[in-house]
Amino acid sequence: LGDKLTNYGYPWDVRTGFKLIESPTIIKLALSASSSLPGIPEHMKGFARSRDEEKLDYVLGRVFKPPVGKPTRGRVLLFVTNSCVAWQSHTHLVYATIRVLAWNGFEVIVPREFKCCGAPYMHMGNFNKALELAKYNIDVLNKYANEYGIDYLVVPDSGGCQAQWLEYEKLLGINIGLRQKVVNTLQLLDKVGLVGELGPVKMRISIQHSCHLMNVAKAHDSVTKIISKIPGLEIKGLETADICCGAGMMYPDRHPDIADRIIRPKVDELIKLKSDALILESVTCKAHWANTLRKYNLNNIKLMYPTELLDLSYMAGTNPGYRDLIKY
Repeated sequence: LGDKLTNYGYPWDVRTGFKLIESPTIIKLALSASSSLPGIPEHMKGFARSRDEEKLDYVLGRVFKPPVGKPTRGRVLLFVTNSCVAWQSHTHLVYATIRVLAWNGFEVIVPREFKCCGAPYMHMGNFNKALELAKYNIDVLNKYANEYGIDYLVVPDSGGCQAQWLEYEKLLGINIGLRQKVVNTLQLLDKVGLVGELGPVKMRISIQHSCHLMNVAKAHDSVTKIISKIPGLEIKGLETADICCGAGMMYPDRHPDIADRIIRPKVDELIKLKSDALILESVTCKAHWANTLRKYNLNNIKLMYPTELLDLSYMAGTNPGYRDLIKY
């Protein structure tokens, strides 16, 4: 009944869009057209502006091993999917995650079978669809766990996706230890310790925490700890780093005026700090920030993920063979 009565105020085009874009081909077409067509939801425009050229399909269904001679510290499953607009538009982050994990001794398995985590459907009140996706993804996880023996499921810098995975046990009425197994990339590396030389990254940065990563996954401290190890960084913290940026539950699509009022003080603070880059822990946060910086003509400020920053540091260090971990 809840699915029939509730749409949480989403416009018809957003609701229709989520019914349509489960096909990788449709997602690619939508991303290509979304910056120019009228009536396209703001989040889609933000994802399009975050797009890069490296293709997700290249890594799906593959296994990436640590460099020859490096001890294997474990085996992880990477949660990405080509049936989700977020991952189609953030393949550079996926590549960086694979490099960082493999260099740190993890065998990285990238399944082709995963589907959307279900978070957007939960936000729109389509609980049946969210439950269906939860059951499906758990089946995929169990399949690989039985076949390979998986130590962790890694969700690359997407607080909302990780939080949704952590809700699966409650949704499905099961207890399989997801709290211990579902981790953010830097959360895992903080737990096991970094390997290799971190090179200097000369940049002034600020950090905006993901509400989901902070309140549900409890992983934000790990992100800050790992980033702080990178030489050359000047970290200027946002006073409001632990307060929502306005992207939560796709608010920019439901109440764009309120979302803008929430993020505007953060923009002013970022300008005052003269930050070169803002580090974000969520793909939806990045989409919202991409639109906002464009709106206020602040395209000189880079938007980056923590894993991308760590990836840059490894490239700047003396780590022979690091760049060759993924040959495309």
